[in-house]
Amino acid sequence: MLYCAARPLSNCEIDVTGTIAPGRFPERELACQISAIEPLNHDVSRVWLRLPAGTTLGWHAGQYLMLRLAQGDCPFSIANACLDENRELELHVRHNNENPASLEVMEELRNNAVVTIRGPGGERFIGEELPQRPVWFVCGSTGFAPAKAMIETLLARGFDRDIRLYWGARTGEDLYLSALAERWAATGRVDYHPVLSESNEASTRTGLVHQAVIEDLDEPEAPLFHVGGSPAMAWAVFDALRAAGVPGEQIHSDVFDYAPRE
Repeated sequence: MLYCAARPLSNCEIDVTGTIAPGRFPERELACQISAIEPLNHDVSRVWLRLPAGTTLGWHAGQYLMLRLAQGDCPFSIANACLDENRELELHVRHNNENPASLEVMEELRNNAVVTIRGPGGERFIGEELPQRPVWFVCGSTGFAPAKAMIETLLARGFDRDIRLYWGARTGEDLYLSALAERWAATGRVDYHPVLSESNEASTRTGLVHQAVIEDLDEPEAPLFHVGGSPAMAWAVFDALRAAGVPGEQIHSDVFDYAPRE
C-alpha cells in the first residue's frame, strides 16, 4: 500500500514497523558471547560482550542496553564509544552484599558463555551533532560508564569546549578507573574532580558530588549536564541542579528514560 496515495474511509491509525528517526539506531536483540570479565576493584567488574560474527550494533555514546537475564531485564550503560565497527561492548557491573540482586547478575554472567541483549536504548546521548556548550559530567559509582563513553567520543571528535568530570564515591578505591580520568586530565582536555564522602585527605574534595558541582557553578545556564548513577542519585542531582538555576532541559541521564519519576 502507498500510504501517501491512500484515502481512508474512516478514522484510522497506521503503524509502520521498522522505522526509526534520522540519526537513530534500531533496537536489536542479539545473543552475545561473554568474552571476558575483569575485576576493576573490590566490587566493580568490567564485562566484555562480543557481538555475533558478521553483526554490528550501532549506538550513541550515553545509551544503554538491556541484559535478558533469568531474574528479568537489567539495564546497563554501554561504557565504550562506538567509534568504529568493532564487535565489543563494555559494561561496568557493581556487585556487593548491599545489593543481592547484583550478585545474582554476576553469578549468571560468570556461569554462562552467552547472554542475550536488547539495545540500544535511551534518549540522552552525544549524537552526530556535538553540543554547542560546555559539557559537565556528574557521576556516582558505575554512573561513570556512560560518561566514559561520551568523553571518549568528545575527545575523539575534537570537541573544543570545556569538559568537566565530577566523580563521587565513598573512598578513593571506589573510583575504579580513576587512573583513566587522571590521564584525560593530564592532557588538559578534561577537568577532573574526584569527590569523596568518606575521606579526611586535605588534597581531596569531600562531601556529595553535586555539592562540589554547585560550588563551581558560576553560570548555571551555560553547561550541558549528563548525570550517571542510580535512579535515586540521578534524580537528587537533577533537583539540586534545578534549585541552583540550571534549566531542566540541560540536565540529562539515561535514568530518566528507564526509571522515570512518577
